[in-house]
Amino acid sequence: MVEAVEVNHSQDTLTVEGIRQYFSFVDPKRKISILSDLIRKDHMSKAIVFCRTQRMVDRLSRALYERGIRAKGMHGGMSQNMREQALREFNTGKFHILVSTNLAARGLHIENVSHIVNYDFPTEDDSYIHRIGRTARQGKKGVAITFVSNVMEKQDLDRIAQRANTVIEEIAIH
Repeated sequence: MVEAVEVNHSQDTLTVEGIRQYFSFVDPKRKISILSDLIRKDHMSKAIVFCRTQRMVDRLSRALYERGIRAKGMHGGMSQNMREQALREFNTGKFHILVSTNLAARGLHIENVSHIVNYDFPTEDDSYIHRIGRTARQGKKGVAITFVSNVMEKQDLDRIAQRANTVIEEIAIH
């Protein structure tokens, strides 16, 4: 083509408006119990909890369910039918907590997500932005909480906050 012009309408920006962002240093051995308490204390009506691996998604969703929290897992190792069913049940309120890999971070239509929890710290900066972008859609507000387990993760989070020109406040979760 001569004098071709690229028009890009994608949403890949570092916009985090409407999202209150928090982090907390969490002992890795206590993450499940801390998450369970946080879900109950904050009355999370519709939350997505992000994990790094499929194995952790399965383990965490089962542990939450055993603690009386209506949670279901979703990841790429599941059949398409199982993933669609999990998403449908989450959207209709059968489950209040969707535990997922980055599979749920982009490209899915999920409305009214009140909370995002980064249970496992994202491996890439853009993953953080895509994950928290699942809340505060269509003019609504949302909350994103990131569990930080070490100094390196905290430094990575500081870099993300600076890059996105936002503030990520520390909160104590016990």
